[in-house]
Amino acid sequence: MLDLGPLHHCVHKHRQKIIDNPDILIGAFSLHLTAYLNGDEWQNSTVVSKVFEIAQQLPYSQDFHVAFFTGAANTWEQFISKFAEGGLINEATAEERDLAWLLATNDEN
Repeated sequence: MLDLGPLHHCVHKHRQKIIDNPDILIGAFSLHLTAYLNGDEWQNSTVVSKVFEIAQQLPYSQDFHVAFFTGAANTWEQFISKFAEGGLINEATAEERDLAWLLATNDEN
């Protein structure tokens, strides 16, 4: 997890692109290249097509997405600040990162 700083920053930038232009995510002509973080092909294009169809019938769909991603911005910015250049995580050596490893949950099963 401590090595994922660059990915977290990409998510943050993508979130801002969606706020600036929600059509890239749920617009009638949205493409996997812009909607999906990595630009990969849709895993199930039939489902995605249906979602796009339904989204066009919901008058506040874009407003909802903008509000959601805007609301997440503050928390996300606090989260990624820990990965900023010069920060403890960014400056930690590979050995220090290995020493900081913890279980993802408190349930080893």
